[in-house]
Amino acid sequence: MNFVYPVLMLLSLTFCLPRLSAQDGDPDAYLTKRWQTVATRMPADWYGSDAAKSVAENVLLTQKEIGGWAKNKPYHHKFSEGEKAEYLESKGESGATFDNGATITELRFLAKVYAHFKDERYKQAFEKGLAYIFEAQYENGGWPQFYPVRAGESVAYSGHITYNDNAMANIMRFLEEIAADDAEFAAFQLNADTKAKAKQAFDKGIQCFLDTQIIVDGKPTVWCAQHDAKTLAPAKARKYELPSFSGAESVGIVLLLMDVDQPSEAIVSAVDGAIRWFENHKITGIRQDVETTAEGKRNKIIVEDKDAPPVWARFYDLETGKPFFCDRDGIKKNTMAEIGFERRNGYGWYTDAPEKLLKEYPKWRKRIQKNASLQPVSSGVYKWADHPVKTGELRESRKILEGSSPHFEYLEMHATTQFPGAKPSTAHANDDIEECIIVQEGTMKITIEDSSVILGPRGVILLMPEQMHSLENIGDTKLTYFVMRYRSKKKMDTERGQASGGSLTLNADALTFKPSSRGGGIAYFDRSTAMCERFEMHITQLDKKGPSHQPHAHAETEIILVLSGNTEMTIDGKEYTAGPGDFYFMNSESLHGVRNASDAPCSYFAFKWK
Repeated sequence: MNFVYPVLMLLSLTFCLPRLSAQDGDPDAYLTKRWQTVATRMPADWYGSDAAKSVAENVLLTQKEIGGWAKNKPYHHKFSEGEKAEYLESKGESGATFDNGATITELRFLAKVYAHFKDERYKQAFEKGLAYIFEAQYENGGWPQFYPVRAGESVAYSGHITYNDNAMANIMRFLEEIAADDAEFAAFQLNADTKAKAKQAFDKGIQCFLDTQIIVDGKPTVWCAQHDAKTLAPAKARKYELPSFSGAESVGIVLLLMDVDQPSEAIVSAVDGAIRWFENHKITGIRQDVETTAEGKRNKIIVEDKDAPPVWARFYDLETGKPFFCDRDGIKKNTMAEIGFERRNGYGWYTDAPEKLLKEYPKWRKRIQKNASLQPVSSGVYKWADHPVKTGELRESRKILEGSSPHFEYLEMHATTQFPGAKPSTAHANDDIEECIIVQEGTMKITIEDSSVILGPRGVILLMPEQMHSLENIGDTKLTYFVMRYRSKKKMDTERGQASGGSLTLNADALTFKPSSRGGGIAYFDRSTAMCERFEMHITQLDKKGPSHQPHAHAETEIILVLSGNTEMTIDGKEYTAGPGDFYFMNSESLHGVRNASDAPCSYFAFKWK
C-alpha cells in the first residue's frame, strides 16, 4: 500500500485509504451490486441512508415466520407488488437456510441499519433470527443446511451437519461476536442471557468440529463437506458431492479453531492433525488454466507448471487419500478432464486456500506456546526505575510489563531511548500486533510505508498491523518513547482499523488544551482499531492536590502514564504512588481513582480499551 503525503510534517496525520461516502456517485449504484456486498460491505454512513431504510423493509418482509431467510435473493432490489405478495404468501413455507451465507447476512445487515435508525422492528427481526439459529442447532452442536430440513430424497442432504461453503463456520463466527458483545451489535443492547446462550451454542459447535474430524490410524485429519447428523460420519450431498476428505471446507474450520482464545489440548491436536494432512496432500507441478473451445466457450484445463504454487483438490478419496472428480452420474474419476463440460466448468475442483493456513500455522503455534506461559497483568503500579536496562549501540531499553489482559491475549510495554547519532530502528511490519507509541522526550521521525512525520514530546502514534515502519532520533538530545504492543483475543479486524482511520500520528502542539475547574486536558482519539472495538486516549492535567474524579470502575482496561508531578492512586482498595515514567494498570472493572499528591501541577496520559 502506498501513501502520498509530504515527507515531513509537524501536525496530526492519518495513514489510510480514502473512503467512499453514501453520497459519492450514483445514489442507486447499490442496485448493481450483489446482495452480500450491500448487506455488509457498504460505507458505514450508507446504512443510515433512505436507500438502506428501503432495503430494510424488504428484509423484514422476506423473513420467514420461523426466523430465517431464503438464499440467493436480491433483497436490495425494489420489489413489485406481485413480488411482495409472493413473499408474504410464502412466509410460512420452508426454505429458510444458512446456505450461501443466508440468514447470517440478513442479520448482519439489520444490525447495521438498527445502529442508525433504532427501529424496534429491526431489533425484533434480529432477535427472531437469533432464536432461529438457536433452535436449528442439533444437540451434537452442528447445524443443518436448511431448517426445517427440506422434504424429499434428492435434498435429504440438507439435514446433514453442513460445512459446505462455510455454512457452519459463518454461523459460528456470528455467534462468537454476539457472545463477545462485539461493537457491531452493541446498539441492540442484548441481555446477558442471550450472550450466554450464544457462547454455549458456539462451544457446542466447537465440540462438533472435534467430534466430526476424520480419524485415520488414530490420527486426526480433516473433515468432509457434510457429516451425518446422527452418526457424525462423512456423508453424501448432491450426486457429485460424495463422502470425502475436503481440501476446501476444512480450511474454514481450521481457521476458526485457530482463533479460539486459550485453545484446549483437543483443539491444538485437531489443528496440528489438519495441518499435517494439508502438508501431505498438497499438489505441486500443475495449475488450472482456461482455454477457449472451438465453440467460443471457456473451458477449464490442467497444465503442467513446475513453478506453480501448490493447490489442493476439493475432494480426496476416504480409502486411497487420492483426489477424485465426479459428474452428476456419481462416478469417481481420477482427473478433472474426465468429467463432463457442465460440471467441469460449473464447480470449483481445486483450491489454494490451505496455503494461507500453512503460512499462519507456525505463527499460531509460536503464539499459543508463548501465551501458555503468559500470566495476566495485575492491577497496580509499574515503576520506571524498578526495571533493568538493556543497552545497545547508542540506545537502551526497559521492559515494563508483559502478559495478558481481559481483552488482549498478549500485552507488552517497554521504553526505548535512542541517543543522538543512533541508527534508525530497522524497518519492519507486525503481522498480528498493533502498537501505540508515546514520545516522552526528544524529537522523533517515524516513517510509515513511504511517508515520514516528525513528532515532539507527548506525540502519539497509533500503528495498525501489517504496516512497514521505522523510528529515528533526529534531534541533538536523547529520544525516549514508550511502546505498547498488543494482540486482541478476538480476530484481528484490519478492515475495521482502516475504516476508522488507519494508522495515526498526533503532535500535542496540534491539539487543543481544554481547561477545567481542576486543570484541563487534551483529547487525542476515541475510535476503533484493528485490535480494539474502542480505544480512547487523552491527557489530564491537575493543577492542585486532590482527585481527578471519584473512584469508579468500567469495562475497559486502562493505563495511566504519569508525565509530570507526583500522583497517588487507589486500585481495588490498595494505595499506590507514581512519578514521571511510571504506569498505573487497572484491569477491567477494577475500582480506581487517581489523585494529584501535591500542590504542584501533575499530568498524565490515560488510555483505555476494550
